[in-house]
Amino acid sequence: MEGWRSWTLLSMTSRARGGGGLPSLVAIVNSIIMNHVTIEDNCTIQGSVISSNVQIQERASLKDCQVGAGYVITAGRDCEYKSEPLTKR
Repeated sequence: MEGWRSWTLLSMTSRARGGGGLPSLVAIVNSIIMNHVTIEDNCTIQGSVISSNVQIQERASLKDCQVGAGYVITAGRDCEYKSEPLTKR
């Protein structure tokens, strides 16, 4: 389809530490981010769909993931998810 483009929808409620504002060093590429999502510092999100009320803690990396509503992605240096559906049990 001519003129078709890939869009990134970014609707982020940031609750960064240290007085608020946008988190630092966050990369979001070709992803859909729903409402009321918290993304902390140093996160990378690529080709993923993030549902509402998700918390992505610092240094998390997501690639080609589907994250269900209310899920918490834990912090960590080696916290990397690839091609995974992540949902609450």
